Amino acid sequence: PVQKRSLERFERLLDACAELLDEVGYSALTTKEVARRAEVPIGTLYQFFSDREGLVGALAARNLEAFLGRVTERLEREAPDGIAGLVEVTVDEFVAMRRTITGFGVVDFGAVGQDHTLEPGRDNNTAVAGRL
Repeated sequence: PVQKRSLERFERLLDACAELLDEVGYSALTTKEVARRAEVPIGTLYQFFSDREGLVGALAARNLEAFLGRVTERLEREAPDGIAGLVEVTVDEFVAMRRTITGFGVVDFGAVGQDHTLEPGRDNNTAVAGRL
């Protein structure tokens, strides 16, 4: 989405999805409830996402971008020494996000059972490693 209002609705849908993932889990997540929670018509949800998996995939992508931003910021600020320092920063940020970011504990960079949420043809771990 490029228009401010569309972007706000898009983000509200992702926020509602994350909240519901924490509350009901992936298996009970429905697009109808996400739309209700985000206070948008169900048709609006389907303008952005083809189905539940597309919605969760967008949340996973947002999580990855936030994670990479946090890791990059810390690496620039702290300039850790060697690979051990890089790994420490990466793990610290992952753990911090699991503790503080809504829905991250259920869907970090991909949905349960969805190995190719971030990039078709590459499993999520390979996609994340490639971005790091």
